[in-house]
Amino acid sequence: FPVTIRDEVDLGGLVHSVLQPLNVAIGQKQIMVTLGKQQPCIVAANKEQMAIVLRNLLTNAIKFTPNLGNIHIDIYQADAYAIVDIVDTGIGMDEEQLSNVFSHKMKSTYGTDGEKGSGLGLMLCREYAAQNNGSLSVTSKKGEGTAFQIKMLRK
Repeated sequence: FPVTIRDEVDLGGLVHSVLQPLNVAIGQKQIMVTLGKQQPCIVAANKEQMAIVLRNLLTNAIKFTPNLGNIHIDIYQADAYAIVDIVDTGIGMDEEQLSNVFSHKMKSTYGTDGEKGSGLGLMLCREYAAQNNGSLSVTSKKGEGTAFQIKMLRK
């Protein structure tokens, strides 16, 4: 669906509002969430779509990070871009998983506490990022964790 409504979105504020309802799951797994760089980043985007992207990425970070693990979030400006990095110390992905992460070939896997998923979330996240003049990229190493980066044009 094409984006028709664009709001002035403060990515930092959106990250905080999306994190709030996830605090129970974070607490249950005793995950340490650290907020690093917190620069003001305003973008023109569909707020609901960007909330879905952030919620999915943060939920996945929680899902695939074991008890007592870490999730680090940076929100910053680089040239004309607003960037959100979400880095976890989770189970990571191997090369095959990484090459299929944004495709329909990616199969849903269970989280470290048996959490379920659909396997469609990341495909949708990349689509929503693109529809909002942004991009979504990932790096990961099996056993070491995963880093997602949302990069959007600043307003």
